Amino acid sequence: MKASLLLASVATSSVLATRQAYSTLSADQQTDVAAQLAKWKTLYGPIAEANGHLPPQTESLNADGHSDDELQRFHNTLQDVDDAKRMNPDADFSAFNQFALLTEDEFKQSLVRSFGGQNFTNAQPLAAEAVSAATEADWSTSKCNPPMANQGQCGSCWAFSTVGTAEMAHCIATGELLDLSEQQVVSCDKASYGCNGGFPPSAIDYMA
Repeated sequence: MKASLLLASVATSSVLATRQAYSTLSADQQTDVAAQLAKWKTLYGPIAEANGHLPPQTESLNADGHSDDELQRFHNTLQDVDDAKRMNPDADFSAFNQFALLTEDEFKQSLVRSFGGQNFTNAQPLAAEAVSAATEADWSTSKCNPPMANQGQCGSCWAFSTVGTAEMAHCIATGELLDLSEQQVVSCDKASYGCNGGFPPSAIDYMA
């Protein structure tokens, strides 16, 4: 959710076994992590709190205004970001998002709430004229790439992905980027289940 990819999965990485403990860092490294956490709290703390993405405060705060748990959580996320950068050198990742203090289980409990994915491989193919296509394309700077949206704790990825697809397809065809309503699709596509999951094909049918 950012020009440089918002790494939602930063909060959900499964590399716990290889993470370094904050307490083993040098004094300078600990100071750097604490400073970055302070910056995160200023920029994203209020957003995380408003959306219920802050861990419970079970420890007293240190002199720097952070608890040991917060420092370890943020240090974990910084390590996850470094791992992601190494594995994906052409992409941009950042710890500065509202999910940075969540563990994998907390992230799943809060946000991974839709029902299981559907298999549409047996659907009838649509007739389409064969055209030549470029071997690669970079859409990251295209005006037809809609801004990143936030579904919050509503299991509505099906609606957001459908609306984003429709917006971009219309823009590619006409040059006009529309701002369509995900909320309308969530509320009005009666073949789906609102915040409990849904079907992109039925959402497309509703929008059409």
